[in-house]
Amino acid sequence: MPQINGLEFTRRAAAIAPKAAFVLITGHNLDSVEDELNGLLPLKGRLQKPFGWRRLADEVLRVWPGPDAPCIRAEAAPA
Repeated sequence: MPQINGLEFTRRAAAIAPKAAFVLITGHNLDSVEDELNGLLPLKGRLQKPFGWRRLADEVLRVWPGPDAPCIRAEAAPA
């Protein structure tokens, strides 16, 4: 995002959608802003690039708020 970073986006979006859960996706080292990340309560997860689609799906399901989270069935192995 060229105009703002993920932390600022999460702050602004959380003000608009206070019940939303956010997952930060980054290719940067975030060690220098660890305290800031921990203080950002709507931020429920972080993913470091690169990652695969299954890792993304697992993280989204992990942080999904409420009992309406979708269920992912493991594909049956061919017999």
